[in-house]
Amino acid sequence: IGLVANRPGAHTSAQRDTMLRMDLTRNTSLDQLRGHSPLNPHAQLAILKANSAVPSFSMYVHDPSECKWISKSLLTHGRFEAGLIAAVVKALAQNPGEWFLDIGANFGVYALSAAAAGFYTMAVEPLHYNTELLAASAAHAGIGHRMMAFKTAVAAHRSDEAMCVISH
Repeated sequence: IGLVANRPGAHTSAQRDTMLRMDLTRNTSLDQLRGHSPLNPHAQLAILKANSAVPSFSMYVHDPSECKWISKSLLTHGRFEAGLIAAVVKALAQNPGEWFLDIGANFGVYALSAAAAGFYTMAVEPLHYNTELLAASAAHAGIGHRMMAFKTAVAAHRSDEAMCVISH
């Protein structure tokens, strides 16, 4: 598995890692996020409700008119795939010291939930639209010290092909 940067070979691996790894400790208010983000000007703060596996925490989500499944569910019910998230946290609890790797993290519901439950996580997501919410959420919830996030894609081999994302 390799991390695919936007322009492979354009930078040394150390430079690429520095550019791809995100700061998850700088707290951002909702107003700051909206004011500085042309990608998420209507971001909202949702509260993910506690269950037996994960404590309650706040996270930034997309405008529910644009994200009708995940963001809308979190804003309306405070939950999204709670049973699956509980299963992930249970598996982590049974394997002390293991990290949770979230490939295609979107804006981080699984990675943030695992970190909120006290586990170390690594999130990989290529879309800046999502990674800025993930990073802001980790800092806002005070769990950025248990997380690593990379703004990149994952592939079986290195390639210089452009990545295309199609919106439906």
